[in-house]
Amino acid sequence: MELDTKYIMDDIKPLSPSDTGFKALGRFDEHRVYHLPVVENGKYLGLVSEKQIFDLYDAQKSIKENNVPFIRPILTMKSHIYDVLHTAEKFKLSIIPIVDEDDNYKGYILTEELLWSFVENTPLVAPGGVLTLEMNKSDYSLAEIARIVETNDAKIVQSHVQSLPDSEMLFVYLKFNKVELSAVIQNLTRYGYKVTYTYQESIYEEDMKSRLDSFIRYISW
Repeated sequence: MELDTKYIMDDIKPLSPSDTGFKALGRFDEHRVYHLPVVENGKYLGLVSEKQIFDLYDAQKSIKENNVPFIRPILTMKSHIYDVLHTAEKFKLSIIPIVDEDDNYKGYILTEELLWSFVENTPLVAPGGVLTLEMNKSDYSLAEIARIVETNDAKIVQSHVQSLPDSEMLFVYLKFNKVELSAVIQNLTRYGYKVTYTYQESIYEEDMKSRLDSFIRYISW
């Protein structure tokens, strides 16, 4: 699923390195978020958290004078939605900054809004196993993989391909309509596919829902 530009917003003004801690705290309080981008001359420098600003020794001084270390996730308009969600979870972000290829700040995404939309529009939390395949780019054919899978009375309900930089290798992430995948794995292996990751637990659905609920409660706190 590609990143939809409809999620990108710009109504929260980013901070400047010259803004004081007090000004930053006022911005946090006004917009009810826990992270804000810092931008200078249109260039994205990174994010600061409300806790970082709250813990400043001298809030009358600027962010720059206080040497506040930036959190620096970088995502562009071309980023896949999986990469956006992974970054949000990794850094526990309430907002996700978006830049162009030259680090020009383009806006932000509200994590909670994106996450709920993703859950509602994908089969992510439906019961079913997950496999990851590693292969050469020249060997990739989703139609061929689907044909092999369907001989075991299974169907692929979601797929995502990730290329490795400066490499001919790629990873193929597959979500299935059934939990038990032993026969599918055996068949794929017989056809020369390398299975690098499997998830077949019957508690997959409840586990994913629990994780999503916990994460949303965290960013909404």
